[in-house]
Amino acid sequence: MTIARRRFLITHSLGLHHRPIAGIVAIAQRYRSRLTIHADARSADGRSVLALLALGATAGTELVLCADGDDGEALLDAVVAHLSALPPE
Repeated sequence: MTIARRRFLITHSLGLHHRPIAGIVAIAQRYRSRLTIHADARSADGRSVLALLALGATAGTELVLCADGDDGEALLDAVVAHLSALPPE
């Protein structure tokens, strides 16, 4: 099995806060692949609101999104589309 990877720069002034995190978790639960999100030296399970909040990803943080599974590319497409739709504020 291959691991799909994408990078995403957070531009929202509030960083990775509860609303986008809730969307990420909802998206991740629709796929079989395992989603892991890395920020700086920390990583979090993409299906855990608390783990994602604990990343403390602020504006300007580059996220590395990794999906391990058969539908990993589709999962990352959906997560990146969700994050890209957030206004930069």
